[in-house]
Amino acid sequence: MSLKRFINHQQPFIQMDDRATVQDAIDRMIERKKGAVVVLQDGARLRGVFTERDVMIKIVAEGRDPSNTPLKDVMTTDVVILPASSSLDHAIKIMGKNGIRHLPVEGKDRNIIGMISLRHLLHEKVEMVVEELNALDAYQNDALGG
Repeated sequence: MSLKRFINHQQPFIQMDDRATVQDAIDRMIERKKGAVVVLQDGARLRGVFTERDVMIKIVAEGRDPSNTPLKDVMTTDVVILPASSSLDHAIKIMGKNGIRHLPVEGKDRNIIGMISLRHLLHEKVEMVVEELNALDAYQNDALGG
């Protein structure tokens, strides 16, 4: 399954301007039950990603005020982006290799079309494996006359 097909089954991702405050991002993340936001400059160009991990390391641990800290000061800027044509397996491999849990996905026009999380990818992968095992079990039962 490609990431594009997977993204089409997910809730829309959160996009925020890089001048928004950390508190704004936290409020949106809580409201939408998301662990990350895509941070854009002027509503278009990808500037970075802001995650729950950024909250802990760059806000809480450093004692910053989330209401007065713009996302551009604390977002992760070294962002790995995958094309929508990538497979789930490739995405899982890249995320594991890079130690990341949220990954923006870009479409053909190089615009960000979604955000995937390792948790959701692994959940989808487990469902796929269970379906394959059930199909194999049914095949064996039919082949053995059971």
